[in-house]
Amino acid sequence: MTISINQDQYFAVLFSIIIGIIVFLLMREIMCWYFKINHIKRLLEEANDQRETILKLMLEKRDKEKPNHSEKKS
Repeated sequence: MTISINQDQYFAVLFSIIIGIIVFLLMREIMCWYFKINHIKRLLEEANDQRETILKLMLEKRDKEKPNHSEKKS
């Protein structure tokens, strides 16, 4: 017993899959907008960037204040 799919059925299945993917992507974007996920994600990324900047500045300051050990041993 073989199952044959004619061209109309093939296109109907393909069309249904494409429509399903589009609906999924649209619903995902709506849910993200509703729960403000995109906004929260952007804020978290900004906070991470600020922390990285602060860490770099602190490390630079520490390196400048670190005494040179060769000068201490006199």
